[in-house]
Amino acid sequence: MKKSIKPSNEKTLKRSFVFKLLSTKQSLNEFKNDKKKKKKDNEKEIDTMLNEYKEFEKEVIKNNEKLYEKHKKKYLDDKKRQKEKEKKRKEKEKEEEKERKFKIYNISNQIINNNFHEISKNNIDNILSFGSLMKTQIEKEKKENPEKFLNVDEIIKNENNNYFGVSVLAKSLEEQGMSVAIETESSDKNINESSLRLLINEIGSTKKIVLNYDFGEEKNNKILSVPEEKEKFIKEQNLELSKVLKLKPSQFSICNIRKGSIKYDLFFHDSLLNLHENFNNLFKTLKDFSRKSPNLKNVSQTSALEGIKFSADMFDEKGNRQEGWGENEKRGGRVYDPPIGWIGHGINVSKKYDNGDDTWLGYTGEDNGEWCVAYHGTNINYALSILNTELKEGIYQAYSDSKDINHPGELVGEGIYVTPLISIADEYALRQSPKKYKCVFMCRVNPRNIRIPEDNQDYWVVKGGINDIRPYRLLIQEIKENNHSNK
Repeated sequence: MKKSIKPSNEKTLKRSFVFKLLSTKQSLNEFKNDKKKKKKDNEKEIDTMLNEYKEFEKEVIKNNEKLYEKHKKKYLDDKKRQKEKEKKRKEKEKEEEKERKFKIYNISNQIINNNFHEISKNNIDNILSFGSLMKTQIEKEKKENPEKFLNVDEIIKNENNNYFGVSVLAKSLEEQGMSVAIETESSDKNINESSLRLLINEIGSTKKIVLNYDFGEEKNNKILSVPEEKEKFIKEQNLELSKVLKLKPSQFSICNIRKGSIKYDLFFHDSLLNLHENFNNLFKTLKDFSRKSPNLKNVSQTSALEGIKFSADMFDEKGNRQEGWGENEKRGGRVYDPPIGWIGHGINVSKKYDNGDDTWLGYTGEDNGEWCVAYHGTNINYALSILNTELKEGIYQAYSDSKDINHPGELVGEGIYVTPLISIADEYALRQSPKKYKCVFMCRVNPRNIRIPEDNQDYWVVKGGINDIRPYRLLIQEIKENNHSNK
């Protein structure tokens, strides 16, 4: 028989169980509370971290914005400064170009007034460098836009081509080493004014002689770097060249002294010295001298002007003529000598003068506002310059002191020499081109302003300017082998 449990023990057992149960529940609650607390603490920590991060992010953004603004301001300031600097540079270049053109204009006036010797060598060098720059520019334009320019070589094969005359002029310059471009539309005439006009018409030659000396490295450097040595060298060269060429120092100029070993350009002032035959004789003399001189290593001749660009619209095909010149006729009340055997190329003068009134260009033969015909023979290389500007007085005025039979009681004075006879003009149509072409300007001259020397009535003298003389046709003639009129 089992031993029965006492009631007191049972009660104690129950209490013990309840206590344990309660203790376990409390522990569980504590654990849950602890877990909640930890979770809450973690969440709080995370929130704190998030808030701190947000604050940090705001600060970073704020700082970045400040930095961006700072850099942006610096960039804009730099850009502004650069823009201002570029503007100043362009303004300076513009002013320098303006000043240079003004200098060239002044030099031109000095030369026209026969004050060539007052011109500094630096200014002549300035013009020459301008010509070199043009050559580069012209070659670039011809390469980039060939359709803009005439093909001279093709045109010159056909005398009936409307552009034959202007192409002959261009070819004669190309054969001397120039870069020539003829635009089919109007070109920048300023290029011609500031370079071709000076070097061809006033300085007197499209050519220059280049002399190359070598005195050894030390002396070469002294001449190039020490002004006194350079001046001494120029004086010595002036004396030496005067003896060798039998010229006065005032008849030539030494310009553009440069490296290589010592190079300089030689120009002749006298237009007679620049004629083809005379120029070649001077060149030959210097060549012979170079063989005897131990320091003169080389003598060469080249183009004075490196390039020229002009427009074909300076000609007018309506004025082109090869025959039907008319005989026994008058122009402006005086007998007209027709240029038989010459090819005439009309110059664009229609409606150009007298407010569009072309009476001066008439063919009635009457002295009713119509001008007389006269001729002016010239070196073919000067023709472009004359077309771009106008005819000018020459240095030699052979009949200035003669009596003027057209204005009794007056002397002829100075002016531009023309002739009513094509045969006389032919004698002055000197060529410098191996292509054997010569040219004469057919002009109209104001009958009231013609001065006729009593000593030689084959010549007329006019004062110059568009109120006295107007070239209206360019006459071209090929020189045949048996033609000795052009010497």
